[in-house]
Amino acid sequence: MRSHYDFSKAMRNPYASKARSSRHAEEESAEDAGFAPLTRAQLRELDRRVKDADDRTRYIIAGVMSPRFVLYYDVTEDVYAMNEPGGATLFKRSQAARAVMKLLGGRCRVLKCRVDRKGKLVRSSLAVAPKRRRPGGG
Repeated sequence: MRSHYDFSKAMRNPYASKARSSRHAEEESAEDAGFAPLTRAQLRELDRRVKDADDRTRYIIAGVMSPRFVLYYDVTEDVYAMNEPGGATLFKRSQAARAVMKLLGGRCRVLKCRVDRKGKLVRSSLAVAPKRRRPGGG
């Protein structure tokens, strides 16, 4: 009785032809809309912007007094956070951090650091990280 009923042809993938046709229709509509293909310069610029967006390097303004005493600058509140790099402003561009540092004057410097996928500072990436005191001395 099974040899009489072969459902394999009818049930392969009922949505396959629709998906293919809709993708093909989108490609045709883009071509019909008059969009010219991107030039090499446009593709390079697009690649540069994507690379820049994926870059996790950030810059922090810090006043390093000693290895155990570092002041991190927060631009929004115009204050320094003592030994707390999470309270500092993370700059995407080093030029912007250096421009703000010039306005501050004093003995500040720009430190390079990294952020994780969520945009939070990775403490181990700081060049000058405050050293924690060990319990029991030392």
